[in-house]
Amino acid sequence: MLRGGGTCDYAHHSQLGEAIAFLRQHRGSVALVTIDIGANDIEPCAQAGDIDQECVKKAFITVAANLPPILAALRVAAGPHVPIIGMNYYNPFLAAWLAGVPALAEESAEKLAAFNGLLGAVYRFFRMPVADVADAFRSDDFTPVPEFGGLPVNVLTICQLTFMCDPAVGPNIHANGMGYGAIAEAFLKVVP
Repeated sequence: MLRGGGTCDYAHHSQLGEAIAFLRQHRGSVALVTIDIGANDIEPCAQAGDIDQECVKKAFITVAANLPPILAALRVAAGPHVPIIGMNYYNPFLAAWLAGVPALAEESAEKLAAFNGLLGAVYRFFRMPVADVADAFRSDDFTPVPEFGGLPVNVLTICQLTFMCDPAVGPNIHANGMGYGAIAEAFLKVVP
């Protein structure tokens, strides 16, 4: 976002540079800016079937350092009256429950709740609303569902709204069509 690189070439050197150039070029025509940032910092921390605590610590530090200048630059480029809405995250690692590792699902829920808290604090500091995607995906709801063998609501929801439990595609952390619909609804709830 800040430094460019990766598989994309940016005429303005980074994703942020592209966003700023677009917002400046279209000043007065942009009605809403949404931002989805931070998942790439925290998601690798649970890749090996366990949670890497050092990785989590680094993700928190990185987001706490990088998100404020990103939001400040977007605010300046968009102008004072364009709503900017951030989002928090659902927990794809709840699917570990189905792999027989409920402890990983529970620990990932704790870490993600704290990470979402950090995101919310930064967005609130900038007076930007947050789309509560974690709530839309029922990420913290471990209520057992008897009709589904006692599987928790959040595990069933992650399977319904992402590709984590889809053997043809997954496990894949990305939302499916229904999941993106839930994300859009979370944004609509906070659009001014």
